[in-house]
Amino acid sequence: MDRTQRLLRSLGKEARVIEIGPSFSPLAPKRDGWNTFVVDHASREELLAKYADQDTAQIEEVDLVWHGGSIADAVPADQHGTYDAFIASHVIEHTTDVVTFLQAAQTLIKPDGIVILAVPDKRKCFDFFRHPSSTADAIAAFRERRVRHTARTHLDYALNMALKPGDAGA
Repeated sequence: MDRTQRLLRSLGKEARVIEIGPSFSPLAPKRDGWNTFVVDHASREELLAKYADQDTAQIEEVDLVWHGGSIADAVPADQHGTYDAFIASHVIEHTTDVVTFLQAAQTLIKPDGIVILAVPDKRKCFDFFRHPSSTADAIAAFRERRVRHTARTHLDYALNMALKPGDAGA
């Protein structure tokens, strides 16, 4: 069973899915018959341009371009509580406020809905030397209603990122 099969094993293609930030690699692509509502930071055309150096064949139409704030606030209210699954692959680690992100998931899924998150293995990526975020960090970001990463976050990233031999960038 591959990674995608493991992540989606509790869903059927008839499930109503909201996928956050699939960019050029959706887990539950519409073209494969999934009933997916796609939310991303850019339109399909903008994603095609941004990822022109990647294989862009999998980029799908974006149903909603998210410009900030809670994802739940961006999704029409009549869709709240209607999704069987909330999927975010390699997205949560980029959020400025994890608590609000998870609250949005709770708002958007049905009471028996599921949240599927894929998170990179810190031991095998550019974050290797960074200190893990703490619960206190998450609570502080939530209380501050943080919508941008702090200068400390940017500095910590720049000072502690690591490249694999031969990599041009993280």
